[in-house]
Amino acid sequence: MTRKATGVADRHWKGARRVWLTVALAVWALIAACAWPASATAQSEPVTAHVFWQQGCPYCTRAKAALRDIAGAADDVVLDEIELGVDATNDALFAQI
Repeated sequence: MTRKATGVADRHWKGARRVWLTVALAVWALIAACAWPASATAQSEPVTAHVFWQQGCPYCTRAKAALRDIAGAADDVVLDEIELGVDATNDALFAQI
């Protein structure tokens, strides 16, 4: 028997899993971009990592700190931190992913 998400707590955890997955994919993309050999590209262009986060999310807080460390160590990585829950445009962009 399949249990459907009902109630606020279930929707919160479903959203938290989605945010966590997005953050994990962003971390993977940053690591892959930093590990890519410089000789593989003719000119080193900056890599932009779009990081979706939400105020009060403990996973987001830890992930953003780790991503800032990675971006600080790599000259060609730029973080685009996009806050969810405050702007409908940001939420719509996140829903597209």
